[in-house]
Amino acid sequence: MQPIEKIKLVISEIKTVNKATRNYPGLSRKEIIETFKSIEIEPPQEVIKLYELFNGITSLNGYFDFQEVEEVIEWYRTYVEIKEDNPDFKFQKSWIPLFSMNGDVILYLDCELFSVIAIDLELCRVEKIAQHYEDYLDAILDIFEQQAVIYEEKTMHFTVESSVWEKTCSKYQLKNPWYSSSK
Repeated sequence: MQPIEKIKLVISEIKTVNKATRNYPGLSRKEIIETFKSIEIEPPQEVIKLYELFNGITSLNGYFDFQEVEEVIEWYRTYVEIKEDNPDFKFQKSWIPLFSMNGDVILYLDCELFSVIAIDLELCRVEKIAQHYEDYLDAILDIFEQQAVIYEEKTMHFTVESSVWEKTCSKYQLKNPWYSSSK
């Protein structure tokens, strides 16, 4: 299955249960490329395809959002400034911020290696959580296929039993992010 099809399937699984999830209409390829040029990044084809489908999706999991392209640019510029002021900060200019968790934790895609990096400025943590974004997607699809995902309507959050999530992380060689929602 192509990565964009995996993404569509994950979003479909989420929207089946979480009625709060909202997506915004996609942009043209030209708009996407021009916007990313403003930060001198050539986005991977997968990112272009994703933004052609959706220019942001809110409430994927509680306050976990796929960011609109303009927000990506704003966050990127903010992190570049932080890096300039703090050379030891591990942020790399090849990383683009695609997902936000309440503005506290941002998931980045490394445009060169296609790995997934989580940055939490409040906790001063930068951690690669997946060697390749497809590993992360496959893990999410796996827990949905196992029917291991529990949706808590009151909080609009998905949870997964800790032991299932730990096994899934091990299977796909993911780091268990500190913000994972598990019981």
